[in-house]
Amino acid sequence: MAAEAIATIPVDGGRIAYRRLGRGRPLIVLNGLAATSADWDLSFIDRLASGNEIVLLDIFVLFPSDLAESIYREFGDVVAAARAKLARNLVDRQAAAMDAWHHNGAGDRLRELSAPTLVATGTEDIVIPASNALALVNVIPDAWLAQFKGGGHAFMAQYPGSLADLINEFLAL
Repeated sequence: MAAEAIATIPVDGGRIAYRRLGRGRPLIVLNGLAATSADWDLSFIDRLASGNEIVLLDIFVLFPSDLAESIYREFGDVVAAARAKLARNLVDRQAAAMDAWHHNGAGDRLRELSAPTLVATGTEDIVIPASNALALVNVIPDAWLAQFKGGGHAFMAQYPGSLADLINEFLAL
């Protein structure tokens, strides 16, 4: 699929960049903080755009683009490496904080969701434990859980075709 031009919209005094591809149901595709819409696997994007109008957001563009790209180039793998070296008690504190979020704050509102929800995760994600996905599915009514065996934090790059097909099938229900 041909690359579409990047457009921007104003948000809180900054700008967010986005691209639109395909035709059909609208589907917003978000990437991580230090990533851009260009980081998605092309086969993943092509499969999603085959039946949807996808909107690829560059959420970090509130920063100057050269700064954001420098951060991504320099530190993208550092987070995963650092997470792997964290002490067990620190990981447990993170899990406790996530649990508190689910029970004492915004997480409580997840029970009110009425939209069909698909939660996907890699089983070997060391940045966001796969158990967080299970916690979401246990709170969101009728949510579906897809676990990609052996998948890490970037499981969508490891399984682009399978994930895109799953999303398209889920949206077709």
